[in-house]
Amino acid sequence: MKKRYFECQNCGTIHYGVRQEEADKMNGHMFGEFNDRNLKRCGTCGSSYPFFEVSEHYVDSFGQGGEMYSWLYPPDIDDDEPISKETAQP
Repeated sequence: MKKRYFECQNCGTIHYGVRQEEADKMNGHMFGEFNDRNLKRCGTCGSSYPFFEVSEHYVDSFGQGGEMYSWLYPPDIDDDEPISKETAQP
């Protein structure tokens, strides 16, 4: 499965997407970081949906290079379909 990236509309923080199954596997290994409430919100500002999907090139160009937060895909998302219109690239 290809890693997908999403940007918070409120503050611009980039997250990587995880499915519920992945979050369940991670739960308990990161001292409580992975739970439904946290994963559905921005790791920086706490905003909830919507997030925009961005490309790996966008992440490489505009990512801060630090730790990236995870974000839980909505349950009805298809792995092969983009979630939303991709933001403009430079």
